[in-house]
Amino acid sequence: MPKKIPKILVLNTGGTITMKRTADGLKNEKKYFGNLFKSKFYKLEDEMSIVYNELSELLDSSLATFRLFAKILKYIEKSFLEYDRFVILFGTDTITYAACFIHYFMKNITKPIIFTGKMLPITECENGWSQLEKCLRFETKGIHISIEDNFYLPMFLNKLHTSEFNSFVYNLPVNYKTESNFTNTLPIFNYKYTTKIGIIKMSPNISFNTMKYIFLKSKAVVIIGYGSSTLLLTEKIKKLLKNSQIPIVITTECYLGSTCQHYEAMKKTKSDKIFFGGYHSVASIVMALSYCIGNNRDICEFFKHTD
Repeated sequence: MPKKIPKILVLNTGGTITMKRTADGLKNEKKYFGNLFKSKFYKLEDEMSIVYNELSELLDSSLATFRLFAKILKYIEKSFLEYDRFVILFGTDTITYAACFIHYFMKNITKPIIFTGKMLPITECENGWSQLEKCLRFETKGIHISIEDNFYLPMFLNKLHTSEFNSFVYNLPVNYKTESNFTNTLPIFNYKYTTKIGIIKMSPNISFNTMKYIFLKSKAVVIIGYGSSTLLLTEKIKKLLKNSQIPIVITTECYLGSTCQHYEAMKKTKSDKIFFGGYHSVASIVMALSYCIGNNRDICEFFKHTD
């Protein structure tokens, strides 16, 4: 009996990796990357069956919204039974947001789903095509992001700087255990989310009125503080945090390490609405909050209280 070859869906959503360099700069162009892709990977047709598709509108990832993330999820849902692996071409600016959305809004992920991107067009990257081939061959179940020939869990990945090389930093917790008990049941696709997640980055000149306005307009707030957990805690801000009726997740502007509570000022703001983001990236925190609030789930499922 001939060996069954895997069937792989490659979905181009846009992003620098697939762009064409023109006299006016980089741009997305329909069918341009598809023709390049097919000319490079026809040689694999004896090893795998690859289907290449593009979204009707290719976007720079800086224009990505929740609507786009949900559209990608729907694309995976419609194709899930037909394919063995999924490779999503995406821009690096918001690739962690896109991958984290799929991570939280799709349960029982029994197949590999890989997001990948580059900070230059693939035609200008020495390892661009080889990285993409590694994605096509990747067999580990679950959601991963492929950057520079490595594969990462999206919840702990941060874009560090604008250089093409070593541009991401991986904040994986020590002894973190990935999900391994996959069942044969079909995955669950969830489209109930909220976009009303406020993000506040602490700075010495932060305005209390600005913070108050964001709290009033949001269903949850992420506060990006200094160091391991420290915030600018004026009496007004302390009162705002302690009296908040919406969830608050405190994280750090640092890209490595975890948020924790060991400062007296933070302990005095103790509230059942305040949580620590731990090792999670801002993208992961935002998507987890969106999932929990959209589905009336307990936020403690992902984050710990400040106690």
